[in-house]
Amino acid sequence: MARPIQPETKKLIAFSDCDPFRHLNNARYIDYFLDARETHIEEAYGISLVEWASKGRSWVVTQNQLAYLRPAVYRETIMLVSRLIDYSTTTLKVEMLMMDEVRSHIKAVYWAGFTHIGLADGKKAVHPEDFMTLLEEIRYSEEDMETGFFEKRLLQIKQSAAALPR
Repeated sequence: MARPIQPETKKLIAFSDCDPFRHLNNARYIDYFLDARETHIEEAYGISLVEWASKGRSWVVTQNQLAYLRPAVYRETIMLVSRLIDYSTTTLKVEMLMMDEVRSHIKAVYWAGFTHIGLADGKKAVHPEDFMTLLEEIRYSEEDMETGFFEKRLLQIKQSAAALPR
């Protein structure tokens, strides 16, 4: 059975995560994205961050790029979709979309860069060979997809309905 390339999660926007205007607080977007990605990798790929850490390895976030396109509001159900768009022997680049529940509007686009590290020394660590095989299997791509420059990719997403997972 093929593994999903774009796992997804529904989430209800909580009151405690909103600003006085009932919009999701800007700082909470990253929390929502990272929590969803943790759920995605566990449910879709069987990777537990706790188990990974027990083997002395983990990932640290080394880069965040986030574009707020439309507000997410209190009591709204949103869809969070994540996809691996690039990787190396020591890094991962994940693209995530926050959309309304029916996927008619993109609310935010997020790129997170992760570096694989050894927990004992805090230094870069090479991904195991079997993990590299998994990364190749689940890598998301589109024709002429921009993975190097966030602003260019954001423009692609805005211009193409094909970027929305269906």
